[in-house]
Amino acid sequence: MAILAGLFLGLAAAVPIGPIGILAVTQRLRYGFRRGYSGALASAAMETIYSLIAVQAAAFVIEFILKYAHAMKLAGTAVLVFVGLGIFRQARTFDPAAAFSAPEKRELHPVWKTILLYVSSPTLPAFWLAGAGLVVAHGWVERGRPSAVLFALACGVGSALWYFVLLRLILRKPEKVEARVFRTIFLVLGIILIVLAVLNLLSIWVRFPSGLKIV
Repeated sequence: MAILAGLFLGLAAAVPIGPIGILAVTQRLRYGFRRGYSGALASAAMETIYSLIAVQAAAFVIEFILKYAHAMKLAGTAVLVFVGLGIFRQARTFDPAAAFSAPEKRELHPVWKTILLYVSSPTLPAFWLAGAGLVVAHGWVERGRPSAVLFALACGVGSALWYFVLLRLILRKPEKVEARVFRTIFLVLGIILIVLAVLNLLSIWVRFPSGLKIV
C-alpha cells in the first residue's frame, strides 16, 4: 500500500500544470526531450526527498501525539479536496497553447530552475506534509521502516512516469495536441482525488480491512 500511495501522490503532485510543469514542457518544445526531462527528473528527485522528510516529520507527530491522528486525516482530506477542486478548474479552462507559450526570462538550466522553484515554494512542503500525514495516520507507512523509503521512492517514480508520458508521448507532435487531452486527464485525476478524500474522511469512523495496513 505504501508504494501505491506514493505512486498516486507523485502523480497528483505532478499532473496539474503549474510552474514546474510549464517549465518542463517549454524546455521540451524548445530544446528537445532530453533537456525537458532533465528538469522533470529533478522534480521527481525533489519530491522523493520532500516526501521522505515529510514522513519522518508526520510519523514523529503521530508517534508522540497519537490523539491527533484524526486531525491528520482531516488535514489530508482537506488537501485532497483542495487539489481536486483545483484540477477540476483546470479541466474546464486549461489551454495548452497559452500556457506553454509563456516566455521565459532566464535560460538557467531546467534542473537548477526546478530546484529553485521547489525550495522557494511554500505550498510544496505543505502538500507533502499533509500527504505523508495521511498515509502515516492510516498505518501504511512508518518512520524509519522500509515502507517510508518505498513510499518516497514511489512518489518520485510516479512524478517521473507522468512527465515521461507527457513529454515523450503526449507531446510527440506538439502541434496536434488538443486541450481536451489535458482536460480529460485532469478530470479523471480530480474525480479520483475527491473519492479518496471521501474514503479518507470516512476512515475516521469506519474501520477498513486491516490487510491494507503496512507495518
